[in-house]
Amino acid sequence: APQFAVAIKRLRYFFVNSEKTRADLLKHARDDADIRLYRPSVANPFALDSRTRAAMPDTAKPLRLVSLGTVEPRKNYAAAIAILDALRSRHDARAELHIIGRAGWGEDGAAIAQHPGVTVHGYLAASDVKRVMDTADVYLNTSHDEGLGLPLLEAQFAGLPVVAPDQAVFREVLGASGTFIDPAAPERAAELIAALNSVPGWRAAQSASALANVARWNALAAQDLAAARTVFDPCEAKATASLSAARAT
Repeated sequence: APQFAVAIKRLRYFFVNSEKTRADLLKHARDDADIRLYRPSVANPFALDSRTRAAMPDTAKPLRLVSLGTVEPRKNYAAAIAILDALRSRHDARAELHIIGRAGWGEDGAAIAQHPGVTVHGYLAASDVKRVMDTADVYLNTSHDEGLGLPLLEAQFAGLPVVAPDQAVFREVLGASGTFIDPAAPERAAELIAALNSVPGWRAAQSASALANVARWNALAAQDLAAARTVFDPCEAKATASLSAARAT
């Protein structure tokens, strides 16, 4: 939009939701732009419960992958299907891919829905999202790009291991909890997913890692919120400065 382009070039102060967005904005903003992180805290909109993982056996047959997002080219579901095919041909002939999301632009939807092993659920109510997530083994993201990737964090409330492209934004969101792949190399991605689910006690370990990452992210978001308040509230800024000085001494 023209107005957005003008704002980026002329305004000085910005809040952004990720380091990746800040890096992108720096390419277009004025030289003296003040761009600050204001990462959103992540809630549990689907009432997911990681304790459901404890009742599931470590042997996942068939392996159930789940993806959440509008069915459109940017989400790169073609890569997810290629990974599914590699899993089915080499590791688990009955592996499944479940896609939750409304139909967006592009013509991918019909072909994706007809592919063997794929179920496109469309838009679901929160309770139905929970049902699909609770029976999944791995959350798979193959997007070409994201500004943040909040659904990955939301999925971690279910204790799900998250597999995502090896890109800066996904490493930022997932930290040490993620399994990172090249979506253009489906055979290698399938091997990593199969290996992820072959370690004894993997469900409990992955669940603990996922929940720890959500806590890490929300702690960062709380820090950003406190810093943002100092921008708009001079009294808050003075109090924060006094507290920092006291801690330094």
